[in-house]
Amino acid sequence: MRIPSVLTVAGLDPSGSAGILVDIKVISALGLHGACATTCITVQNTRGIQRVISVDPSIVEEMIDVLRRDLDIRSVKTGALPLPRHVEIVAELVEDTKIPLVVDPVMRAKDGTVLTSDESIEVMKRRLLPMATVVTPNAEEVKAFVGEVPRSVEDAKRLARKIAEQYGVKVVVVKGGHLEELRAIDVAYVDGTYILLEKPREPRVVRGTGCCFSAALASALAMGMGIEEALRLAKNVTYLAIAYAYRVSDGPLVPATLASLEIDVHAYRSLSMVQQAVEEILRHGEVFKELVPEVGTNVVYAYDPRYVRSIDDVASIEGRIVKTRRGIVVAGRVAMGGSSHVARALLKAMELDPTVRAAMNLKPHPKLIEGLRRLGKEVVFIDRREEPEEIRRVEGASIPWIVEEAFRRAGKLPTAIYDAGDVGKEPMLRLFARDPTELVKLVLKAMGIEEQST
Repeated sequence: MRIPSVLTVAGLDPSGSAGILVDIKVISALGLHGACATTCITVQNTRGIQRVISVDPSIVEEMIDVLRRDLDIRSVKTGALPLPRHVEIVAELVEDTKIPLVVDPVMRAKDGTVLTSDESIEVMKRRLLPMATVVTPNAEEVKAFVGEVPRSVEDAKRLARKIAEQYGVKVVVVKGGHLEELRAIDVAYVDGTYILLEKPREPRVVRGTGCCFSAALASALAMGMGIEEALRLAKNVTYLAIAYAYRVSDGPLVPATLASLEIDVHAYRSLSMVQQAVEEILRHGEVFKELVPEVGTNVVYAYDPRYVRSIDDVASIEGRIVKTRRGIVVAGRVAMGGSSHVARALLKAMELDPTVRAAMNLKPHPKLIEGLRRLGKEVVFIDRREEPEEIRRVEGASIPWIVEEAFRRAGKLPTAIYDAGDVGKEPMLRLFARDPTELVKLVLKAMGIEEQST
C-alpha cells in the first residue's frame, strides 16, 4: 500500500516548536506521510530567532522536483517563503493541477522576526493566493492583505470575504487567536457562507499553532475530506495541541502536535492495564477477598500524565470489585472516569511523584501492612480525626489531604497510606505503584504468596 504524502514548503525551526518539524508531526499523526522542501533555516530556540538564512531557490526547486517524481503528493502547504522566487516555485508546482494548496502566509515569527519579505508578500498576493484552496491568515497577516486588523468576529467575517473577493481565494480562514472574544473563534469564509470554528480559549502562550492548523487542514484535504469536515478536524487538532502544550524551556510552550493521536493511545493502554490487573485479582480471589473493604476495591491507572486533567482521564472499574457469598466479583466494566475516591488519590499522588501512575484501595489488613514493611516499603498512618475542619467542609478534599499529609510526613510519596476511618468512614489503605500489575504483585508478595504471582 502506498501512503499518500503531504508536501510542506516552509522554514526549519531547530527547536521543534514551529515550522517544518511541527508540520511533519501533525501530518504523521493523521496517518499520512510528510515530506518537506526547506525555504529557510533559522538559528533559534523556543524564546526567539537569532538569524534567518534563506535557502537558495534553485535548491528548493530541486527538492520539490525530486519529491514530486517519487511521492504521491495529495496536497501542499506553505509556511515561511522568504524570497519572491520561493513563492513563484510553489505557484509553478500547483499550477494547472488539482492538488489542494493551503497557504499559511507566515510573515513574522512570534517574537516579531520577519520571515517573509515585503516583495514575497506582493508576489504571494498576485501569484499564490488565486491558486490557493485555503489561505489561513492571522490578524496581522490579514492587515498585510487588506490593510485592516480584525478585532471581532464581525470584523473577521467582513475581512475574510474581502480577501476572498480581492484575491480570488476559494476559502479564507481568519484565525481567532488575536480576536477580542472570550472563546477562540476562527472565521471561515466559504463560497459566500461562513463557518465558525469555536473552542474554549486556553490562557497560554504556545508557538507553532498556525503550523498545526494548516498542516492538519492540508492533511484532511489530502484524505479527500470536504472543506467543512477538514476545517473542523484542523480546529480540533490545533485545540488539543494548545490545551496539552508542554514546557521544554523558559520560553513559550511547545504544541502537543501528537495529542489527537496520543490521547486515544493513553485511554487504550490505561484501560488495557486495568483490565489485566482485574483478571489477576480475580485469579487470586482467595487472597483478595480478605482485603476488599465493604465499599469495594478499585484499581485506577493513568498511562501518560500529560493527558490527565481530571478523574475522567483515569481508567478504573465502574462499580468496583466487591465481596459476595461466592467470593469477589467485578461489579462493572473497566472505563475512563469510573472512580472518584481512588482516582482523586492518584491525581494528588501523581502531582507529588510523577513516576506513580496507579493506585488501589484495600482494607488495612495487619498482615498486608506488616508484609509491605517487611518488603522495605514506606507505609504511613494518617489519623483522619486530625483533618482540618476547612478540608472536611469541601466536597472531595479529604482524599487529596490524606495523600499530601502522608507525603509531608514521609518526605516522599509512601507506597501505602492507611487510616483507621472516622465517623461514617471505613478504615482504608491506599496503595501506589507505577502500573496496576505492579500493584497486584506487590499485594501478593506482601501477603506471603510471591510464588503464585508469576
